Amino acid sequence: MIINKIKSILFILVMLILQTSLNACDAVISTEGEKMSKDVVILSKIINFPVQPEEAWWQEVEMGSSGRLEIGPKDRVFVAVMKFKKNDMDSIVKRSKIASDDTVRLDKSIVFTWYPNELKKLMKPLPDGSSYIKGAVFEPTLFIMNSSYTSGYMLKISEDKIFLSLGTM
Repeated sequence: MIINKIKSILFILVMLILQTSLNACDAVISTEGEKMSKDVVILSKIINFPVQPEEAWWQEVEMGSSGRLEIGPKDRVFVAVMKFKKNDMDSIVKRSKIASDDTVRLDKSIVFTWYPNELKKLMKPLPDGSSYIKGAVFEPTLFIMNSSYTSGYMLKISEDKIFLSLGTM
């Protein structure tokens, strides 16, 4: 009888630990070299939302050293995939300026496994591990706020998702 109670208590503890772990994984998913977040509240402090996304997956990456004497902070790249309602997506595209180039290059340091299939299907590999994408490329002006991210692009990857890449360079 005591053994059954102990087993029941242990089972409940294990279930509570698993539930807590699963809840923690919902905000940040990390694999080797990748630390993707789904936290829209933190994201709203990094970029401007012209319209609130339904979902977002994002990551910031510190770029490598040039090997020279460096003064000041290292450059960073920010990437995000955001899902919007259809009419919100239409509004974002309508208000965005088409970029002068319809091809973008994704450095291998920002090619991640968490990217959705819509984006992966558009990516064409290059010999150095980087990728390029040819498609509907827009200037990211609507998403840039008063932050260190000043350049980049927005890419429409499906009817309800965009890929955003911003840099400090």
